Amino acid sequence: MKKFIFLILVLGVNIKVFADSPITSTDIYKAYTNMEIVKHAKECGLIAPAEVEFLRDPLKPIDEKIAIINAFGWEVDGKDNANKFSNIAYGKPFDSLDLNSLNGNDLFVLGYLKIMDNYNSINTPLYLINKAAEEDENLKKSFTYNIIKALILGQDLMRTDFCQVWKVTDNVLNDKSLTQDMKQSAVYIIVDYIKGYKEYCK
Repeated sequence: MKKFIFLILVLGVNIKVFADSPITSTDIYKAYTNMEIVKHAKECGLIAPAEVEFLRDPLKPIDEKIAIINAFGWEVDGKDNANKFSNIAYGKPFDSLDLNSLNGNDLFVLGYLKIMDNYNSINTPLYLINKAAEEDENLKKSFTYNIIKALILGQDLMRTDFCQVWKVTDNVLNDKSLTQDMKQSAVYIIVDYIKGYKEYCK
């Protein structure tokens, strides 16, 4: 009986991890539902040419791009929006792309699309995010860029150290050198979830 109860508890923890994480539980898009393109992304869940055009436009705000990607949502079985973006933008699947030829914006977009497509696969999204800042130095000073990177890192860290999930995000929140390019209401959404990890820092 004790073994059965223990198994239930372990399964319960695993279910929580899958359903509750930095990537899956930060609904940033909710701060941008005044935008038709964000509402459309939420309704469809799949990227279309209109979203690709917006996401590739260098004049569009970075936080609005993140809101669109966030609105696509996630699924336990995974999604395929990064591949669809690649096919629409470049006429070829993601695996056929020469990543060294992409600009910082597209690398960043693909990185966040990748983690939303499969929140359990960290390496490729993190590589893309880091490479984006190598291609575009301005991203290093962007609050939006850094907070998204922190959420991706947190997604990995939660497997081993809940406290570090809080710390890596808190470091960004307290970095006054960053350009504040995300709606404060979106920041509140992130903090409201991530602060739950602070209690493990004892």
